[in-house]
Amino acid sequence: MWRAPDSSLAAFARDPFAHANTVSDAIAETAEIYEDQNDKMLWLVDGKPISVTGNVLLDISARHLATKRLVNRGTESEPNLVSEYVPYTPDQKTVRALMTADRREGGLRGRITKI
Repeated sequence: MWRAPDSSLAAFARDPFAHANTVSDAIAETAEIYEDQNDKMLWLVDGKPISVTGNVLLDISARHLATKRLVNRGTESEPNLVSEYVPYTPDQKTVRALMTADRREGGLRGRITKI
């Protein structure tokens, strides 16, 4: 995942849309999402277009985004720590932001390819 220099982390903390923008950028980079002539977002899965809705965005996120966490596979006295990647599931606020048209507020439309 992209890592900002420490000087830009302060701006990231003050921007209420920073999280939605980061998620939107990641989805736009990794998922096959397009906007057709009718301004409808389509996700291509095995060559078939699927209309993008809030529920579909949850599936897209789970398939294309993950968070990393540290898990102890051993015991407390003999730890066996491993990194584990867990599918990312956005909250409803983030899903709403992704579905908006405004790119500054995290909207996905301004980031995807128009066909």
